[in-house]
Amino acid sequence: MGILTAVSVLAFVPCIALAQVKQKAKFKVALVQMAPNHLDKKANVEKMVGFIKEGAEQGAKLIVFPELIVTGYVGPITPMEYEGFYKISEPIPGPTTVQLQKLTEKSGVYVVFGMAERGESKLEPVMHNSAAIVGPHGFIASYRKCHLPLGEKNYFHPGNEIKVFDTNLGKIALLVCYDFWFPEAPRVAALKGAQVVIDISNWPAFDTDPWFALGPGVAASNKLWFIGVNRVGGEEFWPGFGGSTIAGPSGKVVTKGNDKEGISYGTIDLDEMTMRRAFPPIWTDRRTELYEPLVKKQF
Repeated sequence: MGILTAVSVLAFVPCIALAQVKQKAKFKVALVQMAPNHLDKKANVEKMVGFIKEGAEQGAKLIVFPELIVTGYVGPITPMEYEGFYKISEPIPGPTTVQLQKLTEKSGVYVVFGMAERGESKLEPVMHNSAAIVGPHGFIASYRKCHLPLGEKNYFHPGNEIKVFDTNLGKIALLVCYDFWFPEAPRVAALKGAQVVIDISNWPAFDTDPWFALGPGVAASNKLWFIGVNRVGGEEFWPGFGGSTIAGPSGKVVTKGNDKEGISYGTIDLDEMTMRRAFPPIWTDRRTELYEPLVKKQF
């Protein structure tokens, strides 16, 4: 193949990577492994505020909390449990996003967190397992979990779109827990220009191997940064174990949390993505004509 010059290497870079050549974005990330109190929104938000202040004081520009951190995780379905979740669910934007956005405006940080979102239907109670992102300039957006496992289907309606959001830190895609077990989800995010994929999770302590394997795979196969934040503690029937992770575009894990409540820190450098996306040129080498089976429900 011969020696690639800088010019010939950059010739392989698709448009989603070329935009990054001009971008020199390096920022600190706080991964918050928090233990939520079940259905105690007030206590959970108060604890989140403390962690946000701590992360901001340590210089973090992006602070990420786990899935459903505002409410705790859903239990086995009962009328009382469903009613409890619906009562403290909120529209997005709503009281919690507004409260945290005011704090991010003062602190100059972006915050990602999970909550039960109340849907728009007036005919029946509708909830979504959602991730929200707020920042120094206001509410940015929310994402509704698209892949619902097990008992979550008894509580939530799935989302129907993989989204990528523009921020001053770069293009960020949000996923929720089980979503990142489907490689199509982060791949769609990457094709939409995502530079960072964030997966917020309630991953259980009885099945840790997939958690540690999937994140670096998402990063390496899409040549982007991956952030996975998992809770600790929580409900006895679904205990968290932490292990929050940042993996770079080579798949190398640069930050790995322990199993304790608290914050782990890492640094993301978006410039590292430019050459990783240039060679090998996975975007131009894709054989999309072979991928039709991916959109079939059954094999």
